[in-house]
Amino acid sequence: MKLPYTGLLALAGLMLAGTTLARDITLLTGAEVRRNDEYYAYLGALVPLRSSDRLGAGWVQRYWVDGLHYGFDVSDPARFATDPQNIRARALGLEAALGYHLRDDRGGVAAYLGFRHQQSTLSPDVPDSRVRGSQWWPRAQVEMDARLAPSVHAYGIVAYTFGLDGYWSRLRVMHGLGGVEVGPEAILQGDRDYRARKIGLVTTGLPLGGSLTMGLRAGYHFQANANSPYVGVELALGL
Repeated sequence: MKLPYTGLLALAGLMLAGTTLARDITLLTGAEVRRNDEYYAYLGALVPLRSSDRLGAGWVQRYWVDGLHYGFDVSDPARFATDPQNIRARALGLEAALGYHLRDDRGGVAAYLGFRHQQSTLSPDVPDSRVRGSQWWPRAQVEMDARLAPSVHAYGIVAYTFGLDGYWSRLRVMHGLGGVEVGPEAILQGDRDYRARKIGLVTTGLPLGGSLTMGLRAGYHFQANANSPYVGVELALGL
């Protein structure tokens, strides 16, 4: 299962062009693991569109590559002789989007519109699944943060993938403690066949040297017949 080589080459070319023109770039990577070998891993980049733009003020390009392995139950006797049926899904995804950032002393907002390509295999196969095979979908994402108190920030993300009816949303309320932030997170995600929610605790801004920082996450993943703990790590590098 491979992403189209042309898509990867285009992604690399656009990121290189943005790196050449812009001076305010953020690289992001991370992973989350759960039991039963379920995982999500990603590599992303935020690149100002023009040399005069800055992250937090102006147009920005967003590029994302991810891989995931997860399970879900399908309880539809029209699809399977047994009821319910557990499906294992593996996927590779590629995203590209154009967005705009606004920020002031009270917080900020960012909105993106682009596309997602995903190549998925299901075991056992589900011929009428919307995630099966090679798919292209439009995708929108909005990110917001607000200062609730001098040392308290709220961060929210809502993303929707059209055609897939896929959604992902996250809320964090973080407390500043000596240069790092600590707080709870709540996540809702799913599509036509899959629904899950997560509750956890996260720490961000742990310094690793220079402009490289790390975040750590741990909590519980709630899903029909598949509840499990999760742990994750996030890395951010400013260039």
